[in-house]
Amino acid sequence: MLVNNEAMTQHIALLQQIRSTFNPSDMINIYTDGSLTNHFNNSSNTFTKYMGTGWVILNSKDEVILECSSSITNWPSSIHVELGAILSATLVLQTGQKVNILTDSQVAIDISCIINLIDSKRLEIKLVKVKSHSGVKGNEEADRVVKNDTKKVTCIKIKDS
Repeated sequence: MLVNNEAMTQHIALLQQIRSTFNPSDMINIYTDGSLTNHFNNSSNTFTKYMGTGWVILNSKDEVILECSSSITNWPSSIHVELGAILSATLVLQTGQKVNILTDSQVAIDISCIINLIDSKRLEIKLVKVKSHSGVKGNEEADRVVKNDTKKVTCIKIKDS
């Protein structure tokens, strides 16, 4: 399940607040962030990862007028919590809403560039998860190609901002 019932109830309430506060033609700025922290458990002598997402909407005086925080389980990655924060914010938006999502995650911005390219080319893409190193022929071949240093040609340059 992508979102549990408690989170869904919270997001529906936030959607209703956004509908009562903003017109779809209003530009909204939403600041998002994700957090991945390790906490040491003395009794079990192990580390536990805690993952959280958050977002806020500010008014013209930079005062928080709407906020949401939630946790993510079984998804231990800083990239996933950043994307989870954007997903959480997106869930509460009305159809047709104008939004700037402001994030400190370059990966999220890079992903949005890929999505924009897919949209502009009107591609119908389905991403399918395959198990790594499990004998899937195409995946094994892609793995071989990426590891073959002697034949690498730079075909994509990514500018680090």
